[in-house]
Amino acid sequence: AIIFSGFGLLTWGNTVTLIQFFKTFLHFTFVSFWGFVLLGAETKTDAYFKMIKVILYSSLVVNIYAIYQLFARIYDLPLSYIPITNQQFLNRGFAIEYGEISQIVLKFENFYRATSIFSEPSTLAYFNVTNLIFMIVPGALKLKPFIEKRWIYLLILSFIVISLFLTFSLTGLSLIIVFLLTLIIHTKIKLGKILVNFIYFILILLVSDTILSSFTQISVLDLFYQRVSGLVVPHKKGNSMITGESAPERISSFSNAMTLFQESPIVGIGIGNTYYHPKSNARFAQSTFFSFLSETGIIGIFFLLILYFNLIRAGIFLKNNIYKFKEKDEKFASVQSLGIYIAVLTVFGTMFISNTVITASFWLSIGTLLAAYKSTKIAILKETSSNLLDNKID
Repeated sequence: AIIFSGFGLLTWGNTVTLIQFFKTFLHFTFVSFWGFVLLGAETKTDAYFKMIKVILYSSLVVNIYAIYQLFARIYDLPLSYIPITNQQFLNRGFAIEYGEISQIVLKFENFYRATSIFSEPSTLAYFNVTNLIFMIVPGALKLKPFIEKRWIYLLILSFIVISLFLTFSLTGLSLIIVFLLTLIIHTKIKLGKILVNFIYFILILLVSDTILSSFTQISVLDLFYQRVSGLVVPHKKGNSMITGESAPERISSFSNAMTLFQESPIVGIGIGNTYYHPKSNARFAQSTFFSFLSETGIIGIFFLLILYFNLIRAGIFLKNNIYKFKEKDEKFASVQSLGIYIAVLTVFGTMFISNTVITASFWLSIGTLLAAYKSTKIAILKETSSNLLDNKID
């Protein structure tokens, strides 16, 4: 689909757009390659469990740094920002060259949204919602937890919640809601158990907000209320969108993508070329789905929907086979339990996060999910073959 999108350049492109097409195509090929490596490799089931455990321990460092960054930006301490690249680029539309790009941070008085090692807050939020799934799902299904020591489990979970809170991200909030709805539907978990965890999270947020307010003189909980209420009832008396709200710009980018889609509905305008198209009013679509729609057309969306379908199907398959492995391979059963949640998170995330398909983390997640699916199929096939052989011997 991406190759076919190059034909869309024939009607309007030039040398610059062709170079941009090949740059994006090569980058996409490179990052997607790692997903196929995972899918093709023979992976021991124990390796999946260890990999997630490493991610969770790493998240502790990532989230502690996110909290440190907040104070570093207030008091101008070292490592308050991370340069994204040291390669020069032309700032489109302004013709100003910069040596480095810094992280995207929105400031509300003395409060700076958390980014940690990521380029912008929503990406950190996505990372932490994924970690929240790793932490909560096995326990909800009474499976082996990835972090067994209770105090370490609570420590990691607390920092995940605090860091999520400090991203001040509506994308993160939306992903949490989608995760909880999926959890309730697929596990039929009792509301009482959810309520206990909910109270724990609320206590963490209240304590965090109180401490933060003493340094910044601003309540993040109040900011969240203002942001959500400003979107839900923006015309209510005394209520308006919070300054710097990104939702209108996001919606505008979706509309821009639809305009470009109409220019070349079959093959798209060419991957990576939203900014360069003469009818474009945005640098890129703030949604992977809408970006694919405009830049690769119907052909690209068709293959993206196939990917969605297979991810959901693999997730459901893993969920349905958890208890076949619970006794003989409890670690892999815990990994299987994550399938449907990671699939739903990936699909939903592409709707509201831009350019996910050209990130290595996206393809590594997909590759891991489909590799776990393949490992399950192989294990079931071996068991079936073994049973057939035993029956023949009998």
